[in-house]
Amino acid sequence: MLLKTFYKIVIILIGGLFLFSGFSLSSPGAVPVSINHINQYATNSNYGNIASTTDLLNNSVLPGNYNVMAPVREPYITMYNPVNHDTYVSSYPYEDIYYNYGHYIYCYNITVLNATGHILTTINTGSNDTPAITYNSNNGNVYVLGYYSNTVSVINGSTNRLTAIINVGKNPYSAVFDPYNNYLYVANYNSGNVSVINTENNNVISSVNISGYPDAMAYDQYNHAVYAAAYDSNYIYTINGTSLKNEINMYYSSPIYMIYNPYNKYMYILNCKERCVETLNTSNNNSVSYIETDIYDYSFNPYSMIYNHENHYIYMSGYDDSKMAVLNSSSVVYCIKDLEDLNSIVYNSYNNEVYADSYYDQVYAINNSYNIIKTISTGRDPEFMSYNNFTNEIYVPNSCSGNVSFIGSNNNITGSVNLYLGTFDSAYDVLNGYLYVTNSILNTVSVLNAGTGNIIKTINVGETPEDIIYDPSNNNIYVANECSDYISIISGSSNTVIKNISIYHAKSLLYDPANHDVYVGTDYYDFYVINSSYSVSYHGDVYDICSMAYDPVNNLIYAASYCPHLYVINASDNVSRCNDGGLINHVVYANGYIYLASESNGTVYLISNNKTINSIKVGTSPNGILYNSGDNSIYVANTGSDNISVIKNNETVGSLNIGSYPLGISCDPGNHDMFVTDYLSNSVNFIDNIGIAHVNVYERGLPYGIPWSITINGIKYSTSSNFISMEVSSGNVYNYAVYTPDYARYIAANQYGEITVNGNSNIYIHFQEINYMVLFNETGASGTWHVNINGRNYSSNKSNIMACLPYGNYNYSAYYDNHSISGNFTINGNNVYINIGFPAGLKSGHSGNEIINDNNEQNYPGIYLFILTIIALSLIAISVLIKRK
Repeated sequence: MLLKTFYKIVIILIGGLFLFSGFSLSSPGAVPVSINHINQYATNSNYGNIASTTDLLNNSVLPGNYNVMAPVREPYITMYNPVNHDTYVSSYPYEDIYYNYGHYIYCYNITVLNATGHILTTINTGSNDTPAITYNSNNGNVYVLGYYSNTVSVINGSTNRLTAIINVGKNPYSAVFDPYNNYLYVANYNSGNVSVINTENNNVISSVNISGYPDAMAYDQYNHAVYAAAYDSNYIYTINGTSLKNEINMYYSSPIYMIYNPYNKYMYILNCKERCVETLNTSNNNSVSYIETDIYDYSFNPYSMIYNHENHYIYMSGYDDSKMAVLNSSSVVYCIKDLEDLNSIVYNSYNNEVYADSYYDQVYAINNSYNIIKTISTGRDPEFMSYNNFTNEIYVPNSCSGNVSFIGSNNNITGSVNLYLGTFDSAYDVLNGYLYVTNSILNTVSVLNAGTGNIIKTINVGETPEDIIYDPSNNNIYVANECSDYISIISGSSNTVIKNISIYHAKSLLYDPANHDVYVGTDYYDFYVINSSYSVSYHGDVYDICSMAYDPVNNLIYAASYCPHLYVINASDNVSRCNDGGLINHVVYANGYIYLASESNGTVYLISNNKTINSIKVGTSPNGILYNSGDNSIYVANTGSDNISVIKNNETVGSLNIGSYPLGISCDPGNHDMFVTDYLSNSVNFIDNIGIAHVNVYERGLPYGIPWSITINGIKYSTSSNFISMEVSSGNVYNYAVYTPDYARYIAANQYGEITVNGNSNIYIHFQEINYMVLFNETGASGTWHVNINGRNYSSNKSNIMACLPYGNYNYSAYYDNHSISGNFTINGNNVYINIGFPAGLKSGHSGNEIINDNNEQNYPGIYLFILTIIALSLIAISVLIKRK
């Protein structure tokens, strides 16, 4: 009992020891998986506070500044990872996303779905051209091939985060994983080799030369060998997993794809020229059979052949002749007909059925008797499916409808997940307090409560709705549907479409508060006016108008064209040009000036009297532009740099990081809140009242001339005086941190804190000198001894004397009885340790022996940690000896 109590005391001592010294014994634990949102609250600037983000994809409101990662637009390849039960969805290879004004956005993302079909996260792999995805069956990591980036992106299967990007050969096309040696083999199509990656450290350890263009690969799990096919060289190559050398070359005509059958240990090689399948016995690498399949047109993709674990047959799909062949080791067992335009096939091991998707927006379910037992309607253009053996569902990526369908083992659609983007522009209704948001991909207008961010309703409109405006004279919202050639008019009272007005390729809209007319610009040569009775009149030839602004002083309309030109239209419909800057996007009027955003050079042009008088640099690819009368500033949405630039007094004064591809920006004219649409994340950011307050920071305690700084809301302000002034948004709470480069001498008493800014505010910072420990240890004295440091006396009857002193040079005298020792020391950021020896018979005035030791530790706990550790270990050793006795 005594021994157990002793152990408890030792454990408490050690625990307290680590607590006192600042050490932690806790493990890092599991890293949580992100759920499709990235909190960017810390990136708010002094020029705006993002109060909330409405995620239109998930119909949720998130507090603060969130970047809702954009899912893939056209889901193409799905790969199920049986280690973590997640499914990885890539975008269509070489896919680019076209949006307004002819600009292209490239999609580099992989979207991860969990076992319940929900979006876990979207990962930017840095490559928009993914021909294949594979996984590591030992640790669950996922490998994404980048065809044009010549890379393999590594995603940690536990955290679903990108952990590495590996450079390989030119145009990686396919890959296989060898669980025996943990190597990943990557066929590089245009460099004639196979990169071998050690997945334990993600290093390329070898490059195996292959004649021709290697495309297809397969793994022999019994011999631990990798087979690589080169279509143009007519050869199959065998790579030894130990020597990493190309050992055997076998002639096979036009091998385009191959699959391994673990039952008979045959490799099935698709010969695309002779339209047959040849089999190879991997036990001896001899050819076995030549099978004519009666399939005229193969799908030519790695998903066109699968292995059925129940009957051990190989299923192979055709395309134009709409057939599927079932192969044994030497012949066609059965040919399934009446299938249309097949793309990929997959096997469900739970119900032993084979599924084949068709470009006719359907999936065929085929049983083991080769009968089509059901034709299942899916989304548009189903692509390369995968099987989830955890939920026993088939995941079907529908590239043209932007979603993934789930087919259960009963062959019914069990659900789907939407992978949308396309939030384009917004308009605020001052009467009902609602925000109307267009989505150019979904062809909808979302109605949001601007106070809460909640979605009230979704309204279907025409194709490709982009520009949207509010008409306060009739409380209607006008929507330009560019690709369906009409204007939709939504009643702000009923939130329903009350009228459609035909206008060819309507692109941009402008409300004239003087006569209550609505001006319509097109991407053709036409300019129209809609009056309050909804009558349409033609008003001249102005080509490809993308944005318009109204000058109320001169009664002029400024129309920005993507040509690029800026047109000026007067009351008589006379058209002139005043600016020919590059790639003009949006235009706004404010304070007698026209502000013109040019996407190509990151510039806003300032125009007065129809002449350019100044150019203002903003972020990358400026698009949406807004004048906010609340602070008399211009706000510019920069799609290329994902931020909002703020222009005051005709110069850029700051920016606000925001969302993913901010495209449109609108404002509540009452409280001056702003709304920013993020195209790639299908979300809206709400920036609350942008009133500016002055914050003054006063410093006390530092000698004049010593630099110091304060960081507020992620922005650092520095000075060598005792005063700093800044502007921040009023009505917010800000964290701050104080720093000085002379941190070894001075520290702020209130180094960290927070301040609530409601109007102009002051912060007072008090610096203090830092004291360091000076420890004198003596030997030889048998009574009280003394130390005098720069005239100050310290005494002790113990073996040490400790003083706490700031930076500087010091003289000391240590004396005992009639003996004294003198010396000096310097404190320069370290503790000081001095050993004093009073030998017997030392005469008065003798300097004696001294050792001065400057320790690099700047805090006491390290010394106490060492001492207490020695004591604790000694007690443990004693307890062990007692127990043995």
